Amino acid sequence: MKHNSKQLLAFLAGVQWADIPHEVSHQAKRCIVDYMAAVLAGSQTNEARKAYRGIQDTHLGSQASGIGFDGKLSCLGAAFMNGLSGHALEVDDGNRFAMGHPGVVVIPAVLSIGEWRNLSGRELLLSIIVGYEVFGRVARAVSPNHFDKGFHPTGTCGTFAAAIACSKLLGHSKLLMEQCLGLAGSMSSGLFEFLSDGSNAKLLNVADAAQSGIQAAFLADAGLTGPPSILEGPRGFFQAVSNTVNPEILTEGLGLQYQIMDTYVKMHACCRHLHTTIDSMIKLRSENSFALEDIDSIVVHTYEAAAKLNNKDIGTPLAGRMSIPYCAAVALIEGKVSCDQFNTATILDETVRKLVQKVEVRFDRELQKYVPQERPARVIIALKNGKEYSTETRLPYGEKENPVSDIDLNGKFESLAGNLCSHKSAQALLETLWNLEAVGNIADLMKMCQQALAEQ
Repeated sequence: MKHNSKQLLAFLAGVQWADIPHEVSHQAKRCIVDYMAAVLAGSQTNEARKAYRGIQDTHLGSQASGIGFDGKLSCLGAAFMNGLSGHALEVDDGNRFAMGHPGVVVIPAVLSIGEWRNLSGRELLLSIIVGYEVFGRVARAVSPNHFDKGFHPTGTCGTFAAAIACSKLLGHSKLLMEQCLGLAGSMSSGLFEFLSDGSNAKLLNVADAAQSGIQAAFLADAGLTGPPSILEGPRGFFQAVSNTVNPEILTEGLGLQYQIMDTYVKMHACCRHLHTTIDSMIKLRSENSFALEDIDSIVVHTYEAAAKLNNKDIGTPLAGRMSIPYCAAVALIEGKVSCDQFNTATILDETVRKLVQKVEVRFDRELQKYVPQERPARVIIALKNGKEYSTETRLPYGEKENPVSDIDLNGKFESLAGNLCSHKSAQALLETLWNLEAVGNIADLMKMCQQALAEQ
C-alpha cells in the first residue's frame, strides 16, 4: 500500500521558515491573534474554572502557564487548560473542509513547549503552520463519514496535528516524526455524544488532544515507537474511523496549497454549522419590519450536518451553542449571537423559549449538493397573516472566500479581551502577536499575557 503519510512527513520535517510564503506566515499570525482572543475570554468561564480545579493537583508544575490562572502547571497541564479554555466559548477558528478546529489543539500544545523551552516566535509560527497542515489533510481524508459516525475530528485528527506540530518544534527528523504520528494514533479520541445533553465532554476532546500531542512528541523523543503506517495501515486510523477515505489528500498540492489558508474566523459564538442560518436571520431582521408575536413559523432548510443540530430543549450554554433553533431565535431577537447570549437568563427567557419552539429545521438534499464547498442555509419566516420573508446564505462571513479583515479581527480581539484587561495592555499584546516572528522567547509573550489579565 502506498503510504502518502510518509511523503507528507518528509515535507513537514524539511520545511523551514524561509520556505513559507508571506501570506501563509501572515495567516499563522491571524490564527494566533484569533486563538488568544478566544482563550483569554474562555479562561474566565465557569467551565474553565471547574476544569482547573479538576486538574491542578495532578498537573502541578513550573513549566508553562494556564492562561488566566495563577502560577504555573506542567507542560501537559497548561496545554490541557489552554485548549479547553480556548474552546469554551465556541469562538475559535476552524476548517470547513476538515470539519473541525485546528487552532485550539495545535496552538495550546506548542505554546506550552515554547514557553517551557524558551523558544522563539518564529519557531512557534512554523510549528503552527505544520500542525494546521496535518489537521487539514488528515481530517479531510476521512470526511465526511468520520463526522457522520459520531467522531469529533477536533479531538481525533487534532491529536495527530498537535503531535506533529510539537514534533516540528522539537526539531525531530522525519523518522522521529513517523514514530510520533504512530504514537499519537493510540491516543486519538473524541466523540460527539455530548450533543445528547449539552455536557462539557466536548471541551475534554479538545483539551485531551492538545496534551496528547505533547505526550506523543516527547515519548518519540525518548525512544518509544509507534507504527508509521498508523493512518493507512490495515488496522490503522483510516479504516477504523471512516467509510469514505481519500488518502491522496495527504499529499495533494503539498507545498503549494497550505491548509492554514482554509481557516475560517468565527464572528458568532456558536458552532460553525449554525452561522449561515444566523447570518440569514440577521439579514431578515434588518431588511424587514415585523413583530415577534406575528410570527407563525420559521423554517430553516440546510445541509445534513447542520440539520442534525435541531435541539429545542436547551438547558446549558453548550446546548444553546449547538442548536439552530436557539441561535436562530436569539439572532432574530437580539440581532447578534455573541457570548452574552449564552447565559441562564437568556436560556430561560420566555420570549426566547417561545420563538425556539417555532423554528423547524429541515435537511435539504439540494443544498447538501453544495457541501463542503458551501455551507448553505435558506430561512423562511411565515407570519400569521400569510406573508413570508425568505433569504439564503451560502457561506458565512469569515471563510476564505469572504475573509474577516485584519481590522475586524482586531475588533474581535478587543471585544473578547476588553473586559479582562486595560485597553493599553490589549493593544500591546495585539502588537506583539502581529509581530510574533520578532519575539525571541515565547515565555515573554506568556508573561505579558498573564500580566494583562492580572490588571482586571
